[in-house]
Amino acid sequence: MYWKFRTVAPDEVETEVTQRDQFRNDEIDLSDTVVREAVQNSLDAQQSRDHVTVRFAIADDSKGLDKNFLMGLFDDQLEHARIAGLDVDGALEGRPRALVIEDFGTRGLTGETTQKDEDNFSDFWRRHGKSHKSGKSGGRWGLGKLVYSYSSRVGAFFGLTIRDGDGHGHLMGQTVLNTHRLNGDHFAPHGFFADIKQDGPEKGLQVPVENQELRDNFRSQFSLQREMKSGLSVVVPYPRDEIDIGNMTAVGVTNYFFPVLTDQLVLEFDGTRVDRSSLRSVALEHAAGRIDDAELLFDFVEAAHALSDSEMLVLDTNWYDDWKLTEDDFDDVLLEDLRNRFAKNELIGIRMRVDVKRKDGRHDASHFDLFLKTDPDLSRGHDLYVRGGITVPGEAKFKHRKALGALVAKDGPISEFLGDAENAAHTKWNGRAEKLKNYKYAPQTLSVVRNSLVQLHDLLGQAVEEEAEDALVDFFWMPGDEGQRRKRGKKKPSTSGVPPIPRNPRPIRVSPCEGGFRVMPTKDAKSEHFPMRCRATLAYDIPNGNPFKRWQKFDFELGQKKGIPVQGKHVVLEAAADNMFELILESKDFALRIVGFDPERDVIVKLSTAEA
Repeated sequence: MYWKFRTVAPDEVETEVTQRDQFRNDEIDLSDTVVREAVQNSLDAQQSRDHVTVRFAIADDSKGLDKNFLMGLFDDQLEHARIAGLDVDGALEGRPRALVIEDFGTRGLTGETTQKDEDNFSDFWRRHGKSHKSGKSGGRWGLGKLVYSYSSRVGAFFGLTIRDGDGHGHLMGQTVLNTHRLNGDHFAPHGFFADIKQDGPEKGLQVPVENQELRDNFRSQFSLQREMKSGLSVVVPYPRDEIDIGNMTAVGVTNYFFPVLTDQLVLEFDGTRVDRSSLRSVALEHAAGRIDDAELLFDFVEAAHALSDSEMLVLDTNWYDDWKLTEDDFDDVLLEDLRNRFAKNELIGIRMRVDVKRKDGRHDASHFDLFLKTDPDLSRGHDLYVRGGITVPGEAKFKHRKALGALVAKDGPISEFLGDAENAAHTKWNGRAEKLKNYKYAPQTLSVVRNSLVQLHDLLGQAVEEEAEDALVDFFWMPGDEGQRRKRGKKKPSTSGVPPIPRNPRPIRVSPCEGGFRVMPTKDAKSEHFPMRCRATLAYDIPNGNPFKRWQKFDFELGQKKGIPVQGKHVVLEAAADNMFELILESKDFALRIVGFDPERDVIVKLSTAEA
């Protein structure tokens, strides 16, 4: 008997597992979550430059799964599951059945197996809601693995992992129930299928099962293809009815066509292989109607992937000094050329350099790529947001913008940053995610990255202005109009001859620096703009609400007695009080640096200017 449950001490605070609703709600179903969780962690744990393969299959009696063997794996776990409120008897009535998920080309669950450390094995088995890994450094086992126990009608799953150099696989199991009472004892939600350390400083720790015969039977019964290849095999016994291979195939094609088409990922669903060569036919068979403009979208992804580094335009890091992508970030001639290319339905590729800054002082130079293209045959706009091969569907913003776009972040530092910003379901980025606390300017950095693709589209898009001459005809009519009326809804291109409104140049901009910020001239700054009066209102950024309204005197005061250092040239400080200061910028060669703020908090600045 391998199942072990921990009793709750009388003075221990009771806790329940409350996060299960994130895996099945109005926005996402269980099959979707299972596929996304498995593929996301497999891509994050990629072992080499070769592709990752993730296999999904159903093991049942038609494939050799013995009902008695399956039931024998549980022993007294079933009694705990029944007391915890699960329909155990209903699960046991049917045929023996299990969902099998295996990945290949991955590292497996790395780290110590017989003691706790800060690596993947301990994160996967011995922690809940906490992971030490980030981004491309390894799997991100936090809350996500909860989907495996939730997908089982008896609330349990097993895992067999092999790592490079291992002589055998490491097998364990876990059940996640509610707190429950059995035979007078009060038990915690988590139970383990494992051996238990009998001595040493970590006596009582759950460790992999040593029974070699059991491991061999486990491989055979569930038809695992693991053999001695590194990676992880997960088995979910008695899966819920919502777990359907056909639906999972559709989910895989719909959500992961980008890494499949770019040779990062191969998917298998009960023998149906989804790779670059088969994707289109599988999509037609299993995901028809799920992907609008599928052929155009697939062609776009392949074309973007084929662009070489030498064909990519590069924007240096100063493009986001003002936390957005604007016309000021492009040479006028280059911008006009890009607009012409975009209008001709040519593919645009731009590499956006960015610095990822951590609060420990580490600054990592990184980049992400933007791809953009129009096509007259599109039914709607499509924008993809890809982090390390993982698509983040909740970030899509194009809506009415009829273009194809992709933001691809595969370089280590920015991929790690965006991975730390992902929600538990890997569907959206969250600027207030817990793991972002280790970064400087995290909300601003995320905002400038996630909005850059839309901003690029709007900079390059040349909308054809149309005029609806009769739009208000029923409200504003004058005699003589009868013969002039057009059929309602008829539009024609504007021929007014009115020149386009020129862009309003910005002579100054704000850029963050260590402990504060800088105010600098832009390339549009001209001598006639100066001297210039500048007023700045400051506040520390906050998670919710208006930071300027919630500024407090204990945050900082800009008065002389408790002043914040103002450093610069051709600058005259006129007044400073509370969270505002006013100064004169004497010439376009000015330089201004304001420091002395809390380095652990992000300062935001609201500027207004006027003639001096």
